[in-house]
Amino acid sequence: MDQESLSDPSYQRLLEALAAVNPLNPPKGTTAVGAAFGGSPQLANNWPRRGVPHARMQEAQARWQINSIWLATGEGEMLLSDGKAAAKDDWKNVRGFDQKAALGDGAIQDDYAETHALKFKASSLRRKGLSAERLAVYYGDGDSMEPTIEAGDAILFDTSDTRLQDGKIFMVRYDGHITAKRLLKLGRAWFMSSDNVADPKWRKPVPIDETKDFEVIGRVRWIAGWED
Repeated sequence: MDQESLSDPSYQRLLEALAAVNPLNPPKGTTAVGAAFGGSPQLANNWPRRGVPHARMQEAQARWQINSIWLATGEGEMLLSDGKAAAKDDWKNVRGFDQKAALGDGAIQDDYAETHALKFKASSLRRKGLSAERLAVYYGDGDSMEPTIEAGDAILFDTSDTRLQDGKIFMVRYDGHITAKRLLKLGRAWFMSSDNVADPKWRKPVPIDETKDFEVIGRVRWIAGWED
């Protein structure tokens, strides 16, 4: 069995689609695929093993009307007749929980339960590299993260993204509390910081004491609230 037949399904579908749009000269191998995208001979070298990047799927749709959803999942039509997103590129449900995320000292963890779902455009999630199944929404409580997050704001976070990143906002569990805080690395130590400089307790970053049951739940990727 040859290497192409063992490759990632999205890459196999891409080869099939490129052959359909250019039957007289279908690309054979990664060098030809990279050239079809106007890139270097090495552009597509990793695609048979890692899959076609989402950005290239979108590019294939723009260039040749190859359905990006079909490339990613195999669902829907291979080619789009009108250049518009296929019907499958619809809306994804993201779980919403009856759980407050403290923006100050921290809310005592509740026995939270999934109570509703928020809908997000599937194409928007793909552009951000997000999977709806790994996302969740809590709601802000307090004022220490103002003006970035206000009380009552919906806070969407990615439960698969738990690697500490300097300057990013994370949903964390700390000393029995759930809170949304910006994490900072100062020297070799990590700190929690709030955006509201008027809050006297959080005027300076607070060092994380890992003996207090510190856990990253996920990185915050989207915030929504009312505008006065």
